[in-house]
Amino acid sequence: MKLLNLTIPAFFCFSFLQMQAYGAVVLDSFSVGEFALKFDGPTAQVDVISEGFLDDRLARGAGVKDWSATLNITTNQLLYSVNLRGVPDGANWFGLAYRSVSGPFSLLGFDSVSLKIDNVVGTGDLLVFVGETPGASLLIPITGSGVLNYPISNIVTGYPLDAVPQLQFRFIAKTADFSISLDEITLVPEPSTVALAGIAAAGLLRRRRRA
Repeated sequence: MKLLNLTIPAFFCFSFLQMQAYGAVVLDSFSVGEFALKFDGPTAQVDVISEGFLDDRLARGAGVKDWSATLNITTNQLLYSVNLRGVPDGANWFGLAYRSVSGPFSLLGFDSVSLKIDNVVGTGDLLVFVGETPGASLLIPITGSGVLNYPISNIVTGYPLDAVPQLQFRFIAKTADFSISLDEITLVPEPSTVALAGIAAAGLLRRRRRA
């Protein structure tokens, strides 16, 4: 009987080892790298995180007063809020940029980015992109709490998805009282990737039993 040899991309092997019960890879659980940013104080901070998939985080905010962004590692929550006069023009935003210290990384095999939102006041937009500028990536409205999925297909980029320099999230205030509280960001694999993981795991288990 011939054994079926499966060649699995390196990025997939790396990600599969980190998959949780729901098949998602944790990008940031907000358990390390506490910070407090605001309009009239620090506006950018780099933190080295140890989630396993990506290990460098840049947090930064922009816009007119008043706004603040804090990460509390005791509650594992990130809170961004604005208190503006008039209707925002898109200039007020808070961003998170993730990189790997080893260089470009792969998003192949992932279907979407999932954000666990604990609370929202007002409305805002979510923009996810790679590289330094948003390009033509599509905006998704933020209107309430729960799980918000941003499809990888919404990311319009000039970079190949197997050589991404960074992954950026931008939360844009659309109302003067906008605030958002985040609990976790994860990468959700494509169904076919999960199926391949199951086949690979079954094959490894079978080999171990025979050994």
